[in-house]
Amino acid sequence: MASQSTNLFPWPFACVWPSRLEDKRVNFSICPRCSNSSSASENRILDVLHNDLQQMIKRHEIEIVEADIDEEANKASLPNEIQERVHTIRSMLSSLNDGGISVSAYDTAWVALIEDIEGSGASQFPSALQWIADNQLPDGSWGEDKIFSAYDRLISTIACVVALKRWNIYQDRCEKGLSFFKENISKLENESDEHMPCGFEIIFPALLDKARSLEIEVPDHSPALQDIYAKRNFKLSRYKLWHVDHPNNFQ
Repeated sequence: MASQSTNLFPWPFACVWPSRLEDKRVNFSICPRCSNSSSASENRILDVLHNDLQQMIKRHEIEIVEADIDEEANKASLPNEIQERVHTIRSMLSSLNDGGISVSAYDTAWVALIEDIEGSGASQFPSALQWIADNQLPDGSWGEDKIFSAYDRLISTIACVVALKRWNIYQDRCEKGLSFFKENISKLENESDEHMPCGFEIIFPALLDKARSLEIEVPDHSPALQDIYAKRNFKLSRYKLWHVDHPNNFQ
């Protein structure tokens, strides 16, 4: 007669799930099931499992309740946050009136270079020259003063120095600006190409040539400048190739 096998660890728990689906908590009814032949050690194991599971369920219910409270609070605050942002945007737009554009030292320098159409030999826009003189930054540069960008500061500075030198005025400001340029030209090496303004590699060398024509001593052999020159030559070579392939576009 074959011996009857005994399951030492029968499924010990009976679980009752809630009938309401919207209730996120799980209500367990735990009933240890022990056969008459279970040993005392088995009962102790079941008691331990029973206690551990009860504690786990309690922690789980607390976490769910806290999550529900946070979710309701977020839902309540979301409309207010949206309204605040809408109000901020509307206030910013209403303050613009017809719009505007910030003053650019680089653009102002180009305007200042325009000669008087009456042939007086002076600048057509002396107010532009005065603005340049009045808005030199404490370190001798020109450009955006809130955020430092080597691209912006260096091209704006050399443009303003060229404009002042062109009309032989404000020599002290020219020298201070040129000193900043020479001391900071190497910072171009640390700038990302992604931040380079469009056409910088073409315009910047042209400005340096203009400066040399006015006998302004600008560096020639800086590694940063050599890199700019290489980028310029590469772009111009691509332009020449495109010109050869599309001659009708220039007729």
